[in-house]
Amino acid sequence: MAERDHLIFYDQDCGFCRRMLRLVYLRDAKRARRLFPVALQDHAAARELSELTEDQRIESWHLKTPDGEVISGGAALAPLSDLLGLPGFVESALRSRPALADRGYRWVAAHRVAFGRLTRMLPDFEGR
Repeated sequence: MAERDHLIFYDQDCGFCRRMLRLVYLRDAKRARRLFPVALQDHAAARELSELTEDQRIESWHLKTPDGEVISGGAALAPLSDLLGLPGFVESALRSRPALADRGYRWVAAHRVAFGRLTRMLPDFEGR
């Protein structure tokens, strides 16, 4: 995977997801350019996430590390914060309270339509 060594899988059909990915991608571009976005609807997602069922793939976002580990949902927030160079206390809080991070992620995901309305003024991610 050369320069961009982590794959980040997102729901292309979700406006809120695309807008959040754009913010993540912009932050990554200012730093190390380690993230390579892949839409969950893309054939590459099925190939790269072959250990997951189709339902598991679409129910969450995923981060795939260079060594092939797939981390999903709230559990992927801590490694993502580290990749993005967020303040250490953010990653520390996410790592020390994984159940809380996952509950928070699931709550936001369950309300993503409402969050989509609130963030619709932000530009969408439009591809690499």
